[in-house]
Amino acid sequence: AGLYPMAQRLILFVVPVLVVLGVAGLDATVGLSGARWERPAWLGASVGMVLPLLWVSVLQGAKPDAAPRMAGLVKELAPRRAGEPVYVFGRALPAWEFYTTDWSYPDHARLAFLDRVARSDGPAFENSPSRERPVARTEGADLWYRSSRGQELIGLPTGMEYRAGGRLSRRRPDAGWVPREADRIQGAASPGVWVVMAEFFGPEYELLEELKRRGGAITYGRSWPGHILFRYEFPRPTAGSR
Repeated sequence: AGLYPMAQRLILFVVPVLVVLGVAGLDATVGLSGARWERPAWLGASVGMVLPLLWVSVLQGAKPDAAPRMAGLVKELAPRRAGEPVYVFGRALPAWEFYTTDWSYPDHARLAFLDRVARSDGPAFENSPSRERPVARTEGADLWYRSSRGQELIGLPTGMEYRAGGRLSRRRPDAGWVPREADRIQGAASPGVWVVMAEFFGPEYELLEELKRRGGAITYGRSWPGHILFRYEFPRPTAGSR
C-alpha cells in the first residue's frame, strides 16, 4: 500500500512463503505444457530465475562496501569519549542501542528508556511523519539518559518520513528542527559534545552547518559511508553575556 517501508529484515520472513507459492504456481503452469515439454519448460524457467539473481550478485559484488559502520564508529568513540555527552541522531538510534550495549551485563533501565522513546509511538521514532507544525522550543527536553558513561541526547525525528519506493514525505526537516537540535547539542557541551549521525538523507546536514555558525569547532572528526562522528567545542560565554 506504500504506507510503510518494508525493510529487508522484515521481508526475510516473508520470502520462504513467497518462494513456496511461486514454485507451486510454476509447477501448475509447467504441468499444462504436457509431458513432452515439461522438462524443457522447467529448464527454461530455472534459467530465467537464476540468471537475474546471478546478475544482481555480480553487481553487488562490484559495488564498494556500503554496509553500516556503527560498530566501528562505537569502537572509535569509546576510548575518546571520557564521559562527555553524545548526541545520537534519531535514525541512528536502533543501531546505536545495539552496538553500545554490553549484552553480558546490560543496563536494563537504559534499554527500557531507549526502547520506549524509539518505538513507533515514541517521541524519537526514527520514521515519524511530519508534525505539520514547527518544532516546539521545549521539545525533546526529556529525551536524554545519563549512565556511568555519560549523557546520551536522543535526537528528535526530522519529520522526513521514508515511504516505500524510496520516497520521502518531505524534502527538508520540519521547521525549527535544526535550531532546536542545535540548542540541545550546544547546551549539553561540557566542554565537548559528540555528534553521531547515521542513516540520514542529506538535508539533515543543515544541523552541522548550524553548529558551525554558532562557533562550534570540530576537534575530532571521522566519517564512513552513511555515518558521521564529530566532537564539537563551543566558545565559553564571556562575562556579561546572556
